[in-house]
Amino acid sequence: MTRRPPSSCAPPRRDRGATRPRPLRVLPALLVALVVALTGAGCGLLEDENGAPGLVVGGTVTVAGQPCPVPASGPVHSGTVVRVIDSWGALVSSAPLGPGRTDTDRAPAGCVLPFTVAGIPEDPDRYTVALGENSRWTQQVTTEQIRNNIPVLFVV
Repeated sequence: MTRRPPSSCAPPRRDRGATRPRPLRVLPALLVALVVALTGAGCGLLEDENGAPGLVVGGTVTVAGQPCPVPASGPVHSGTVVRVIDSWGALVSSAPLGPGRTDTDRAPAGCVLPFTVAGIPEDPDRYTVALGENSRWTQQVTTEQIRNNIPVLFVV
């Protein structure tokens, strides 16, 4: 005959349907959340519309005196690549010009082609926004200008 231990010595029965969070698994997640909240980590990092981390620069290129569509044989047209270069001269991101629209309401009148370049890593100094083959047209912009959503405007 086998003796059973008294009920006070038996392991507690667990209801298999209910689970309790384990303190040692929850604690690290709470600590990480607390550190992020207190330090503001992640607040300076922007995201583009697809959720990709980095800065986003936008603007337009006006092809003066040219109605849309701009011929693809010209130096600037829909699809021309806009490149963003960091202060060390490295290409950090690029995007093509979008389809244009003819604008006669502002001077100079012409075809206005929009662009948005996303995924630009933080640079403490400045960037060069380059347009066209061999970076024929360029503009210098700062990280602060990008964060303040100041558009980059080219007239060619």
